[in-house]
Amino acid sequence: MPIKQPTCAECACMREYCCDYGICTREFNAAFGHELYGHEIPIDVATWALNWTADHMRDMQSVACDDFWNRRELEK
Repeated sequence: MPIKQPTCAECACMREYCCDYGICTREFNAAFGHELYGHEIPIDVATWALNWTADHMRDMQSVACDDFWNRRELEK
Protein backbone atom coordinates (compact mmCIF):
# COMPACT_ATOMS: atom_id res chain seq x y z
CA MET A 1 0.00 0.00 0.00
CA PRO A 2 1.51 3.39 -0.99
CA ILE A 3 2.30 5.92 1.71
CA LYS A 4 -0.07 8.91 1.68
CA GLN A 5 1.91 12.06 1.01
CA PRO A 6 0.83 15.33 2.65
CA THR A 7 -0.82 17.96 0.48
CA CYS A 8 -0.25 21.71 0.37
CA ALA A 9 -3.56 22.15 2.21
CA GLU A 10 -2.03 20.44 5.24
CA CYS A 11 1.04 22.68 5.28
CA ALA A 12 1.16 25.45 7.89
CA CYS A 13 2.66 27.80 5.28
CA MET A 14 -0.29 27.58 2.88
CA ARG A 15 -2.54 30.65 2.73
CA GLU A 16 -5.90 29.82 1.16
CA TYR A 17 -7.48 32.45 -1.07
CA CYS A 18 -10.22 30.86 -3.13
CA CYS A 19 -11.74 27.40 -2.91
CA ASP A 20 -8.79 25.02 -2.89
CA TYR A 21 -6.21 27.49 -4.20
CA GLY A 22 -3.70 29.51 -2.25
CA ILE A 23 -0.07 30.56 -2.04
CA CYS A 24 2.93 29.36 -0.07
CA THR A 25 3.75 32.11 2.43
CA ARG A 26 7.42 31.09 2.58
CA GLU A 27 7.69 31.46 -1.19
CA PHE A 28 5.85 34.81 -1.05
CA ASN A 29 8.08 36.17 1.74
CA ALA A 30 11.25 35.13 -0.08
CA ALA A 31 10.10 36.78 -3.31
CA PHE A 32 8.89 39.90 -1.48
CA GLY A 33 12.24 40.40 0.23
CA HIS A 34 14.23 39.73 -2.94
CA GLU A 35 12.17 41.64 -5.51
CA LEU A 36 11.02 44.66 -3.49
CA TYR A 37 14.13 45.54 -1.52
CA GLY A 38 14.33 49.33 -1.37
CA HIS A 39 10.80 50.06 -2.64
CA GLU A 40 8.99 52.57 -0.47
CA ILE A 41 5.94 53.46 -2.54
CA PRO A 42 2.95 51.45 -1.18
CA ILE A 43 1.13 51.23 -4.53
CA ASP A 44 4.19 49.58 -6.11
CA VAL A 45 4.22 47.01 -3.31
CA ALA A 46 0.47 46.38 -3.53
CA THR A 47 0.58 45.97 -7.30
CA TRP A 48 3.53 43.63 -7.07
CA ALA A 49 1.79 41.51 -4.40
CA LEU A 50 -1.42 41.18 -6.43
CA ASN A 51 0.45 40.16 -9.57
CA TRP A 52 2.74 37.75 -7.70
CA THR A 53 -0.19 36.09 -5.94
CA ALA A 54 -2.13 35.56 -9.18
CA ASP A 55 0.93 33.99 -10.82
CA HIS A 56 1.76 31.67 -7.90
CA MET A 57 -1.58 30.14 -6.88
CA ARG A 58 -1.30 26.46 -5.98
CA ASP A 59 -3.86 23.71 -5.96
CA MET A 60 -4.03 22.84 -2.27
CA GLN A 61 -4.74 19.20 -3.10
CA SER A 62 -1.35 18.85 -4.81
CA VAL A 63 1.37 16.86 -3.10
CA ALA A 64 3.29 19.18 -0.78
CA CYS A 65 6.85 20.22 -1.55
CA ASP A 66 9.91 18.81 0.20
CA ASP A 67 9.78 21.72 2.67
CA PHE A 68 6.38 20.66 4.07
CA TRP A 69 5.74 22.16 7.52
CA ASN A 70 3.33 20.16 9.61
CA ARG A 71 0.81 22.37 11.43
CA ARG A 72 0.97 20.15 14.50
CA GLU A 73 4.74 20.65 14.77
CA LEU A 74 4.30 24.44 14.73
CA GLU A 75 1.68 24.31 17.48
CA LYS A 76 4.08 22.64 19.95
